[in-house]
Amino acid sequence: MLLIMRVGNNIYKYEDWSTDTADFNIELALAIGMSGKILPKNYKGIERNSDESIPLGKFPVCGWQADSYTNWLTQQSVNNYTQMLGIGSDVINSVSSKSSESEKGQYTAGINTAVSILNYYDRFRLAELLPNIQGGDNNADVTFAAGDMSPVFCKMRVKLEQLKAIDDYFTRFGYKINRVKKPNITGRPYFNYVQIGSSDCIGYGEIPQNYLDIINNIFRSGTTVWHNHKNIGDYTLNNK
Repeated sequence: MLLIMRVGNNIYKYEDWSTDTADFNIELALAIGMSGKILPKNYKGIERNSDESIPLGKFPVCGWQADSYTNWLTQQSVNNYTQMLGIGSDVINSVSSKSSESEKGQYTAGINTAVSILNYYDRFRLAELLPNIQGGDNNADVTFAAGDMSPVFCKMRVKLEQLKAIDDYFTRFGYKINRVKKPNITGRPYFNYVQIGSSDCIGYGEIPQNYLDIINNIFRSGTTVWHNHKNIGDYTLNNK
């Protein structure tokens, strides 16, 4: 199986799944453009095989704009409230100190309060003049427009003529198992191909040694054992 994504691809083998089906998980994180990955489940003995995952392509972000003044008011809401309380406190202190301070001090306190109010107003006025915030990507994404953002699963195999060549070879010569076991001479209905190791022996019993050597050397080179002489050489038989 071949999994093809816009950002890459990966090859997965059916025999590496511990289940009867090839299952995948899609994990997503909610963010601008979306972020995510697709990963196989129960693959190579791992329930969540992140090492074999493929990232998902990001989606295009549409253009957008926001009111800078509204954003500024929201961000400065706590500071504005505190500063307004501070200015109000300055005014009260200025009024309450008239009976104890000199006339010059009263004028100074009043001027400072007026300057604070003007500065505070200027901050609001400057925030109102800020341009709107713009963001996003207005460029067209041909992959998204063509509907190719989804993963594509392809079942892959060799060509039919190659499959036939491989099957014919295994039909005639069997499968190399590389195991220590007793040779299977009669396991198939019509013929068995048997080959033993270069130092192994298959002939035994009260047979002259020179004949045992002939038998063993034949099987060391590999030979087909036919169960019926009438069928010798007929590889079209159903030898399952």
